[in-house]
Amino acid sequence: MRLRQESSDLQLLRAEERGASNSDSGPIGANTVDSQLSEEVLRPASLHGDLAELRAREASLTSDNGNLRSQLRRWQSGMAPAVQTEAGATKPSRTGAEVSPLGGVKKEATSLLASTVKTYVFNSGKEPLDNRANAIRILILFMCINGVFFLTWRSWEGQRAPLTKFQSRVRHMESSALRLLGRGRYEVEVSELQVANLPGGSDVFLCLQFGDSQQRTGILKRPPAVVLRFQERLRLQVSAPGSESETCKFCIKNARSPHQDEVASFELSTKDLLRRLHSKHGQQYFSFNLQLQEPPAFDNAAVMQPKLSLRLREAKDLEPRERRR
Repeated sequence: MRLRQESSDLQLLRAEERGASNSDSGPIGANTVDSQLSEEVLRPASLHGDLAELRAREASLTSDNGNLRSQLRRWQSGMAPAVQTEAGATKPSRTGAEVSPLGGVKKEATSLLASTVKTYVFNSGKEPLDNRANAIRILILFMCINGVFFLTWRSWEGQRAPLTKFQSRVRHMESSALRLLGRGRYEVEVSELQVANLPGGSDVFLCLQFGDSQQRTGILKRPPAVVLRFQERLRLQVSAPGSESETCKFCIKNARSPHQDEVASFELSTKDLLRRLHSKHGQQYFSFNLQLQEPPAFDNAAVMQPKLSLRLREAKDLEPRERRR
């Protein structure tokens, strides 16, 4: 392509030179014939030179292209083993993760647990514990072992045998420790129940509902403006530290009604019950407002608020005579 372009350019130049020479010299003469002859003689020589130059350039480009292709082949042949090695190295790890993904996690957790036990139980880890940590470890192990032996002894202890003073103290310490941990239970006695300002009507009795259990007192008559005194003692087993959602309900019920309809009632949460039981001032007597469930028979009866008074004590604080009741 380049040779053809140069030849066409050369012809155009020659045509322009001819036109210029013709315009300058006028009619064709001897000088014109001589110049044409000289141009015809020089034309093959210039064409041969241009052709040789183009062939030389083509040869150099061909050699450069061959060198580049050989370098590309060498680079590809050198990179192929590396790519295969990398693929072979990544394949087993992926297949291993796919085959047992949970096995590695379990092994890591087991090894971590084993190393923790060795370090903090047997003090035989990679790095020994310092003096302070070792002393705490020994103290905790001593308390745990003694607690296990104590609970075993308590489980095998005869329940029918009378408790000695030492055993009662130990049991009290045990219950106190469980209560501090939030696992203890309190036996609460509710006594000296009195109902005041209750409107007159048929006979009534008091019922204490706690969970699935239900306790009731004897039946008393209900004259107006009289304080009703129930002599029964009711007991509850309340778990520490109590809860706002767990409540005990005190109900005054109509004894002559077929369905024993409620006359008045109020609810007390176990958390509030334990708070009153462990009053800082040692208070045992409390009074609560009752909510009437039936309309009063007279208008003036609605002025007086019915109240329930009671005494709260823990069973361990009772005298021996009171416990036998």
